[in-house]
Amino acid sequence: MRQLRLQQGKSQSELTGTGMSAAYLSRLESGARRPTDRAVTYLAERLGVPIESFTEHSEDDLADLVMTLSSRSDGERDTEIRDFLAAALNDVAEVSETTRWEALALFARQHAALGDFEEEWKVLGKLAEVSRELNRPTLQVHVLQRIARCSRNLGDLEETRRAAREALDLSRRHQLRVLATDLVRIKLLLISAEAELGNLTEAAKLSAETCETLPRDTGALAAEAYWTASTVSIRRGSPDRAHEYMQAALAALASPEDLVRVCGWQPPPWRSRPCRPGCRRPRSSWRRWSRPSSSPVCPGTCRR
Repeated sequence: MRQLRLQQGKSQSELTGTGMSAAYLSRLESGARRPTDRAVTYLAERLGVPIESFTEHSEDDLADLVMTLSSRSDGERDTEIRDFLAAALNDVAEVSETTRWEALALFARQHAALGDFEEEWKVLGKLAEVSRELNRPTLQVHVLQRIARCSRNLGDLEETRRAAREALDLSRRHQLRVLATDLVRIKLLLISAEAELGNLTEAAKLSAETCETLPRDTGALAAEAYWTASTVSIRRGSPDRAHEYMQAALAALASPEDLVRVCGWQPPPWRSRPCRPGCRRPRSSWRRWSRPSSSPVCPGTCRR
């Protein structure tokens, strides 16, 4: 019942109408109550489906559910949808590995959206097994990237490094068509793990390679790559090199305020641009960084 209701985008109160209480429907969907024949007939009529739809379970049901839930935005994901998907995976005994992979991938994303990284880790483990059984290296790289990110969220840096290295090795060995942005994200995860584990030389080497091979030098991903390289340079005692990377990170974004989302850094309140046409001094070169609440004076010709 819950599957059919969600597929039609109806809430419990919208489905029940005046002929049934939403609380009663909630107990039916959770399995706490068995429905009467009258209730089954009423709900089938409200949904516009035959009564047999409540008892038949097939691979098509799971595939349709995956496609339906995949179309929802991140903001619409909640515990009800996650639990509903878990029940659907348990109900369908015989299903193709491809459909199971898609369902597990969506299930893991639901956990990640809710911040439940331990449960996401468990589902990703099952997803990795299915990927190996399918013998699809591209899918394996995708799963390994998600495992590396989840491991970092859990603080397991060794597993982060292992998964990221395996993903990069697979993509090189099989010459896979992996999105350049995904490869950058995998490398950033590896750099983070190497740096935190004390391998600063390796982290610096990877940072330089990543910045040199960026698919584009603007945008949030480029800013994150430059910022990561700047952090590694600072830890290695190279402030001049770190300053260069930091400037590149600022230039990669239209506004440095976006860096709060990218790396958690609190920027100055002014934008990295000239005060007005004719002034050649960008505001990122102003010197009053320690007191952003003050009123800095532009050192350029306009003296603004």
